[in-house]
Amino acid sequence: MAKLVVWRHGQTDYNLQGRVQGVTDISLNAAGLAQAEAAAPIIAAYKPVKIIASPLERAQQTAQALAKLSGGKVASDERLIERSFGIWEGLTGKEIKADWPQEFKQWRGECATPGGIGMEERDAVGQRSAAAMRDAVEGLGTDDTVVLVAHSAVLTMGATCLLGLDPNSWSGLLSLGNCAWGVLHNGLRPPGWAIRQWNVSVTDSSNATPAIW
Repeated sequence: MAKLVVWRHGQTDYNLQGRVQGVTDISLNAAGLAQAEAAAPIIAAYKPVKIIASPLERAQQTAQALAKLSGGKVASDERLIERSFGIWEGLTGKEIKADWPQEFKQWRGECATPGGIGMEERDAVGQRSAAAMRDAVEGLGTDDTVVLVAHSAVLTMGATCLLGLDPNSWSGLLSLGNCAWGVLHNGLRPPGWAIRQWNVSVTDSSNATPAIW
């Protein structure tokens, strides 16, 4: 079975401040760069045949830490870009909750996409991400590994779709912490994918960021 390692980017200042990032292009901070450097040797041990990343800078910087060790090049895939959170990007959870209490409740408590915000639908995020994941392992040998470096929402919802579940109604996978990763295998039995590991990090505290909500 081919192996797919999905790896979230390291910490940014927006993560540290509890701000929604979405498609806003934020670079890693010093802690995030250190996280990527610390995790890269562990990810490199999987001996990836391909490294594919979201085009956003924080994912590219994280992927480059791995590429320096593995000797590979980083390819970009637009389908791995983070979910758009519309007009909420740049705001803290406290600010959103104060100004959009009903929409906040829909988003966080009901697994729904509130209207009027410009937020991308969960299913759309999951389907594009899952398509990128399937394409990444297409034609690979059973012992090959691909690393995808991206963002928590896009990786979590993509994995949900690979499991044959609907991200509009199921949110059983925990969000990936900063610089945490998961390992998936594809196989013959339905739904064709299995999660072997999820939300793994170098240490228990390496992916910790302040709670936004």
